[in-house]
Amino acid sequence: MQGNRELNLDLTLKEASHMYSANDNIKSLAQSGELQALHATYSELEELTSTGYVQVMDQLDRVLQ
Repeated sequence: MQGNRELNLDLTLKEASHMYSANDNIKSLAQSGELQALHATYSELEELTSTGYVQVMDQLDRVLQ
């Protein structure tokens, strides 16, 4: 499920199935918008981690040459 999408009729069948089978805590987070915020934070951190990894590998490559 893509956490950066609004909950609307554009959901795929798989996404709708995940939401339907979610427990009450997850449903509550989704209704309040906190779940989408959590997904956005995760996406940002994933991007930062990826960028940092590439930078470290580039630096190691330069040092080892």
